[in-house]
Amino acid sequence: MDEHKFNSALILAGVVTAAAVRYLRWILRAGKLAPVNLTVSAGFYAAFGIGLLVAA
Repeated sequence: MDEHKFNSALILAGVVTAAAVRYLRWILRAGKLAPVNLTVSAGFYAAFGIGLLVAA
């Protein structure tokens, strides 16, 4: 087994984290930081959890 090979879970984690950070930066720059928008950002990680279950 190649030690340096990325698996799908690691790639998925990176993509979801990048999307969540972009969304949060956009919300902060737009001046629309609110609890509901933070809850939406948690949805990215819910999608990540579902992705892990599907990929397994």
